Amino acid sequence: MFTGAPCTRRSGDNVAKQEDMMYMVYWTIVEADKCTPHEKLFETTDMVAAMQYMEELRKRQREGEGIRFITMSSEHPDLVGHPGVDVTGPEYNWKKRRR
Repeated sequence: MFTGAPCTRRSGDNVAKQEDMMYMVYWTIVEADKCTPHEKLFETTDMVAAMQYMEELRKRQREGEGIRFITMSSEHPDLVGHPGVDVTGPEYNWKKRRR
């Protein structure tokens, strides 16, 4: 089981908290029969840095290093509620086709 690092990142002398984070880059390093997942956090203003980091990982992958499953996810820190559909109730009558 993977137990990742706490959701903080040190940027110079400033410590960025989870509330300042929006982007997470994930990748897996494959060595022999062992797969080790990794992650790196990026602040809300660091989308370009996150994409550049992904490109660095892809370059290492092209050079033959055992890096797989490179992906990025985002979650806006100022969301009011949880993403997805809330409770709909009986009056909810959405249909794919109009009749």
